[in-house]
Amino acid sequence: MVRKTVLVLMMALFGAATARADQALVRPDYTLINKLTHDSSSGYYYPNLFRRYLDNDSTLNAEDFKMLYYGYYFQLGYLPTGSSSVYNDSISMLMANDKLSRSEWMRVIGYIYKYIETFPFDLEKLNLLFVAYHNVNDEYYSMKYRKKLEMLIKTILRTGDGKTPETGFHVLEREDEFSLLSVLGYDFSGQQSQIPPKCDYLAVSKNVDGIPGMYFDISQIFIILNRRD
Repeated sequence: MVRKTVLVLMMALFGAATARADQALVRPDYTLINKLTHDSSSGYYYPNLFRRYLDNDSTLNAEDFKMLYYGYYFQLGYLPTGSSSVYNDSISMLMANDKLSRSEWMRVIGYIYKYIETFPFDLEKLNLLFVAYHNVNDEYYSMKYRKKLEMLIKTILRTGDGKTPETGFHVLEREDEFSLLSVLGYDFSGQQSQIPPKCDYLAVSKNVDGIPGMYFDISQIFIILNRRD
C-alpha cells in the first residue's frame, strides 16, 4: 500500500537523532504563549504569524514554530477531538491503492489542502503533502512541506522525552502521537491507555532500545474536554 510507504519514508527522513539533538527539553509555557500570540504588538501575534506559515515563509524559526503549534490551542479554529473530515475519508480511499497516477496524486494534494484548513498542523498530512508533491515532480513545494514537517516535529520533540508521564511529548492532536512514534522508529503495538488528567500512553512493539511505550502530554486537551462536560 502507498500509505505504508509514506509512513516508512517519514521515519527514514526524520529520525530521532536528527530531530532532537540540537535543543534542551523545555515544557511549553502555555500562559506566555497565550499572551504573546494575542498581543498585536508582538512578533508572535497569531494572525500575522499564521499568515506567514500559510505563505510558506522560509524565515520562520524554531521559536516561531513553537508559537504556531502551541499557540493554535488558543485560537477559535482549534479542535481537540480528532481529525474527522470528509476530506480525510477521500484521502484514505486514494491512499489505499497500490499505486497512484499523477492525476490521483494531484487529487490527494487538493484534498489535503481542504483538510488542513481545519487541521493545519497535522503531521501525517503534511508528510503526505511532501510526498505527493515529490511524486508529481514539484520539488519546490515538496521541500517547502518537508521543511514545515521537520520544524514541527522538532518543536514537539523538544518538549519531552516520552519516557514518563512528567516528560511526555506535548501534543495538541492525538493523531500526532502515532506520527511521532513513526518518527522515533517505533511501531505501535495496538495497546493504548489514558492517564487523566495528563497523558496518553502508547505501547510499542519490541525494539532495540528496550522501550515499552511512550507518554504524550495531552493536559491541554483534557482541560477543554473537561470544560465541555
